[in-house]
Amino acid sequence: MTQILTGERLAQAKFLTCKNFIKDLDPEFKKPGLAILTNRKEKGNQVYLKQIKKQTQALGLALTVADVADYATLADMEALIETWNYDDNIHAIQVQSHLLPTSEQYALQQTVAPQKDIEGQHAINQGRLNLNQPTFLPVTAQAVLDLLTFYQVPVRGKQVTILGMSFIVGLPLAIKLSHLDATVSLCHRETSNLTPYLNQADLIISAMGQVGVLSAEDISKAAVLIDVATNLDSDGKLVGDFPYADLKDQVKAITPVPGGLGPVTVMTLMESVLQAYGLQNNLNLDRIRKEADNGR
Repeated sequence: MTQILTGERLAQAKFLTCKNFIKDLDPEFKKPGLAILTNRKEKGNQVYLKQIKKQTQALGLALTVADVADYATLADMEALIETWNYDDNIHAIQVQSHLLPTSEQYALQQTVAPQKDIEGQHAINQGRLNLNQPTFLPVTAQAVLDLLTFYQVPVRGKQVTILGMSFIVGLPLAIKLSHLDATVSLCHRETSNLTPYLNQADLIISAMGQVGVLSAEDISKAAVLIDVATNLDSDGKLVGDFPYADLKDQVKAITPVPGGLGPVTVMTLMESVLQAYGLQNNLNLDRIRKEADNGR
């Protein structure tokens, strides 16, 4: 029987971890603060931002939001990030995806102070990831790993196929899973034939953002499937990359869309904000994730 890997229980556990951490803070400490640069025209970002606002309010975190439309040039945006870097009330900064052309987006992300870079995009943090040193892993990538841990999905010695090589999902996951002793195949738009990578994998993580590309016939029945994508089908329904209806009774395990990774990602962001806060206030960072792991 296929195991459906829903994210709600893990998200709730993360929420309680964050709530308890904040409750135990010294009253003299400043409230943890998150700043986000978004694009109001990007629908995916706005859906994500709506959930972020809900959870920051529930936890009592300070939230600052700015929109790229209000800044005429890259230099203006970089100046904004610099003000956030030096603002003691802001402990974490997220530059959301799809704000600018790739080269400008990368340049903007390099402006974020490494200790506030909760998406792990600064070159220093990327270098630490490559060297298997403690650092911020991009929030979505961390959420995938946390979901695998929660459901006790083994990765050591396993064949893992990752579909999509973005800087916030595919690439960091490939690096991190390699450090965890998985054998990783990273597929992308130039991969001519996905079939051999799909039918031999123990674990498949898809972040392509494309509906109808994957066929159930090509996917190993013994595989665990993690769907990172959130797409709209022809009827306007939210779906992932995998043909869920065709696979939900055939594979070892699968995440639904919606209801799978999404809730976990939002709460992982909250945890990352608290990690950044702890780092800047010399608090015990292990409490934020390790105590939560013990309770899950």
